[in-house]
Amino acid sequence: MLNSKEQVWLPELVDRRSLAKLIKPGETFEDFGHGARDWATRDGRSLTTHKFQDPALDRGNARKLVFTIDPHGKRLTLRLRAESKFLAPADNQGSFTLTKQVSGDGPQEVVIKREDFEGPDGKTLEWTKIGTFQVTLVDVEAKKAQELATASGQEYLQAIRLVDERNRGPMSERQASFIKKS
Repeated sequence: MLNSKEQVWLPELVDRRSLAKLIKPGETFEDFGHGARDWATRDGRSLTTHKFQDPALDRGNARKLVFTIDPHGKRLTLRLRAESKFLAPADNQGSFTLTKQVSGDGPQEVVIKREDFEGPDGKTLEWTKIGTFQVTLVDVEAKKAQELATASGQEYLQAIRLVDERNRGPMSERQASFIKKS
């Protein structure tokens, strides 16, 4: 027989600013080193995450998303959707979308700024106010989404980083070879 006693500890005062102390250094948002296990998917193609709500992630607005994508000679469309409808009403900034074309051979970096997203009423996306984030890669010629939840899908979408462009140079050969080996 298994018994459990539910317990809750709720401090009298919660200082949300103290969450900044939890931020861990680094840029890796997802390297798919463990596959897509930290992501949700309904159909195996699009991947969805709540990782932008992780207080350990540096989500400063000076940062940019950098996707490492290997199109394997195909013409692909990267589709992104960021929503905040499940956050507190004050943090609900609406739904934002972005599409970007990627083609060629070998790993490529696709840099995405907050301002690249299209959103409601001319608003600019804020990284801290993303409740759910969805990634889809579509093969333009086949008119079919890649199955990103599978190992073969992760050969296309290899890594996602959230970087501060002011302190970053181009992807090094070491980074590119690491990504290629994964």
